[in-house]
Amino acid sequence: MDWFKIKETKDFFPNTPSMMSVYISQLMCEHMLEMGGIDHYEKLAADRAAILYDFLDKAGANNNTPAFVNTVDPKLRSKMNIPFTARDPTMTDGLLNDLKRAGFSGLKGHRSLGGLRASCYNS
Repeated sequence: MDWFKIKETKDFFPNTPSMMSVYISQLMCEHMLEMGGIDHYEKLAADRAAILYDFLDKAGANNNTPAFVNTVDPKLRSKMNIPFTARDPTMTDGLLNDLKRAGFSGLKGHRSLGGLRASCYNS
């Protein structure tokens, strides 16, 4: 690639990164390193996911517990996106409305799979 030719192209503007974005990224990286780095955040993700999977597994195993079922094989489970369904699929819309009133958002599952999905980013 000949940058000198490209530079002379009409309406050529080199991209310069936003210094504010670079600065905020630096601050975030420093903070993350102070907290323990990747190992710390990996453990946080595993702990968050374990809490929800434990609840869903117990709910699915106990027929007296209304509401949720998780059918994902434990070896294939994501730490970030946790899909589950209502025991009675006709209850999904009602559950979503109840969860929204309780302060939860973005729990509607994938449009082709349905159900519910909890994303553990920033939780």
